[in-house]
Amino acid sequence: MKLFFQHLLWLALLASYSCGDNRDTNSSAEELLEAEEEGDFRGVNIGDKKEDVIRQEGRDAEVYRMPDELIYRMPLGAEKLIWYEISYNFNEEGLYDISLEVLANSADMRSSLSNEIVAYYVEKYGRPKGNKSWHVMSQSGRIVDITVTDTLIIKKKPAIRVKYYESSN
Repeated sequence: MKLFFQHLLWLALLASYSCGDNRDTNSSAEELLEAEEEGDFRGVNIGDKKEDVIRQEGRDAEVYRMPDELIYRMPLGAEKLIWYEISYNFNEEGLYDISLEVLANSADMRSSLSNEIVAYYVEKYGRPKGNKSWHVMSQSGRIVDITVTDTLIIKKKPAIRVKYYESSN
């Protein structure tokens, strides 16, 4: 199924390029989510210690560090996205909350990227339990809620938020 999705994505990219749409394709959903990495999100698992997240994400894009939070901001190509930010939140048991915010240059671009993100999660976890939300078992064996919100405006730009949160049930 994953191979089918990859072929479908390549066909869509080829079609958009051949029609004269030269968007920056270096910031697709799979790249943002680092889908090729093992783990719940970008090679990181719910329950990981802060040091594990730092090792996985590196230090280059780190913009904020507190005892219970790490924030990374990555600028992207101006043709598609402005930047994305990832917030990792920790408690005494480890990582319990991940929030990815993506600012797009247009509502159309936000919609396109949101559709890619939702398609990725549908392929990985099946149909959502609610409106763009999943209640799943994480790679580390914990129950996690994942939501995709694509109606946000942040800093006067259309935005998407992908949220991973360790569920209490």
